[in-house]
Amino acid sequence: MKRIVTSLALALGAAAALAGCGLADGQVAFSSSPRGSHLEALDYRVRLLPGGDLRVRMAARFLDDAGGVLAVPKPITGGVEGLAVDGRPAQGASTTEAVEVPVTGREAVATFTVTGAVAAGDDITVIDTPLVASPSDASRQDPPVEVSGVLLVPEGTAADDIEFHWVNGLDQDVRVRAGRVRFAGESPIWTTSDLLVGLPPGAAPQLEGGFAALTSVAAFQGRAQVAEADTAALESTLDDQDLQARLVSWLLVGVGAGVCLLMAVQWWRLQSSDRRARERYQATFPEHLVDPPDDLDPATVGLLVADARRLDQDAVAGTVLDLAHRGIVTIDGYGPDRWVLRVPAGARAARPAEQVVLDALRAQAPGGEISGPPLWAEHDPAWWRAYRAAVFERARDEGLVRRRFRILYVGPFAAGVVCATWPLWATQSTLWLVPVLSVALGLVFALPLGGGFEPTLEGVRSAGRWEAFGRYTRDQGHWDDVGPAGVSVWGPYLVYGTVLRTCPYATAQLAPRGGRERAGRGDAQDQVDAESLDAPA
Repeated sequence: MKRIVTSLALALGAAAALAGCGLADGQVAFSSSPRGSHLEALDYRVRLLPGGDLRVRMAARFLDDAGGVLAVPKPITGGVEGLAVDGRPAQGASTTEAVEVPVTGREAVATFTVTGAVAAGDDITVIDTPLVASPSDASRQDPPVEVSGVLLVPEGTAADDIEFHWVNGLDQDVRVRAGRVRFAGESPIWTTSDLLVGLPPGAAPQLEGGFAALTSVAAFQGRAQVAEADTAALESTLDDQDLQARLVSWLLVGVGAGVCLLMAVQWWRLQSSDRRARERYQATFPEHLVDPPDDLDPATVGLLVADARRLDQDAVAGTVLDLAHRGIVTIDGYGPDRWVLRVPAGARAARPAEQVVLDALRAQAPGGEISGPPLWAEHDPAWWRAYRAAVFERARDEGLVRRRFRILYVGPFAAGVVCATWPLWATQSTLWLVPVLSVALGLVFALPLGGGFEPTLEGVRSAGRWEAFGRYTRDQGHWDDVGPAGVSVWGPYLVYGTVLRTCPYATAQLAPRGGRERAGRGDAQDQVDAESLDAPA
């Protein structure tokens, strides 16, 4: 159960991690395009000069040290003069609303003078200039640029006389003070955002009268209304697109998670259907059986009654007693606590696991005689792995056990996780990872899940009958203090009692002391083992 729960948690956790890695600002990875412009933030300091020019300091921050294209804004009817980047004169390609300068480095500072951006009328002075220009490498999918700055106007200008508009500025935070305006927000990099500012007449005294016929309060207010409407429309469109992208993203997340959960439930049903059938089958077994139900060896019986999860080293005691019961070896008792086990020179076993034990006995006592208890000199015998493998192999060949997790289940499940979540993490350039990860995850999950065995229905049938035989022998209670030499009298009751937990005394003397896989033996029984094995001769 723990293995199943852990594996399912691992699989669903991997799916969630893949999904989480693909969600960026509510957008799935597959629907996102490679970034165009690497510009991340701009900070401005704009000063209105008496002659009607704007002196600008623009600090830019890019995504990384590779830099990118810095678009220096300029009015359509004006220009940019004295352009310098990081204190050095710079030139760039001129477009309608910008001068594009390639920049290397994460940060850069440009200083320049904007001409033709200010108009003076009889009743108003108007600043109308681009603030953030769209570079040629920008794309619609690029994130907005963080913008902050300050506009400095003549010191005598009251806050109420400044009418500030940031066209296409998003999430604006504008603070108007006497002689200055501080602003912050975001601007879409794929379009231009402008500054539209109304000031009292005379704010640029050297420019007065230049555009008096075209510049008026009424014209400015009309332009401001259009600008506000354009900004509101842009914000509404972007919000709708963002909401649509989020809905699609979470819909894909929900579908992916639902498919993964459905596959997990289906996999659980496939894994547990046989187990449920075995549980129903076990209800039909008799309460007691007087005689051994079949001719399985005790080690295989011990494996089956443990639900094929592990093999107890007590099975070795059963194998030794079974060899003695069949006359392959002999155990002669001398008093209540002493015996001699003899291995004839020509003794051969009928099963591989028994042969492993015979070879181990010969290796321990080349003369063919071992006095005990104890039987084994090694606490952790080197031959245990071969013995265990032989028992599992025979049980599998007899159709009594099978792999607990079938690769047929694991592979499609892992591939399904990938296929259900690929839009969340695979971009258009990494789509090739989908089949690769399908195979890779199938192998990764197959490694921890491929281990372990479980009884087949035939194995359950045999285990149920042997447990009924074990209940009978336990209820009789005649073998608690019978030693190994008693096998000549009690035969199969003592042989199988080692794995059915009804003959602890004989088991403790013949099973390897401690070592791997001594499952099912409590502290009290371990104490009995220690006392009996350490008793003086």
